Amino acid sequence: MLGTEKSRGASPSGDSDAAEGEHVNVYARVRPETPCERALGSESVIELTLDDTTLLYNAPQQQSDRARKATKTAFKYTRVFNELISQKDIYTSVGEPAVVSVLDGYNAALIAYGQTGSGKSFTMLGGDCSAQRGLIPRVCDGLFEELAARGANMGCNHSRVYVRCSFLEVYRDRVRDLLNPQPTQLRLRESGGGAAAAAAAAA
Repeated sequence: MLGTEKSRGASPSGDSDAAEGEHVNVYARVRPETPCERALGSESVIELTLDDTTLLYNAPQQQSDRARKATKTAFKYTRVFNELISQKDIYTSVGEPAVVSVLDGYNAALIAYGQTGSGKSFTMLGGDCSAQRGLIPRVCDGLFEELAARGANMGCNHSRVYVRCSFLEVYRDRVRDLLNPQPTQLRLRESGGGAAAAAAAAA
């Protein structure tokens, strides 16, 4: 599952007006069957609607109670991606709008959530070949491409843009800096505006 959050950044005075223009999108991505699931003859318990916004969960029949009818539960999302969606299309639908929002002055966040084996790492990082690149490398490329395109359109040949990047892992309520070779745990601190930040993260 993917979530994107967009909010207006802090004003020059330091006051945040994030409530104005705050926007959250939630996406669901259905992964393909694993070889083990295919070998066991497992059946899918979900259906996608034609409008690609609703996921239907079909409760499996209980072996101990065959009289129990399977029920369908509907879950509504911004968009549902089926198992055939490409990494490029995921970026176009989810990552590219976040890049544009950031350069328009908004804060943006891409969050992948799901159980182990659901495809979070593949969606965010990708696979072995170029076509399987995930959101993180594509967002990095898209950020610099958009910066170059905007600079060319504005005729700003001598402008400078500073880009800083941090890679943090949050696991079991512990924060680790992935750019720091020393595996030290970072502390979370809350700023005056209520936003949380990891102290001393490398950039």
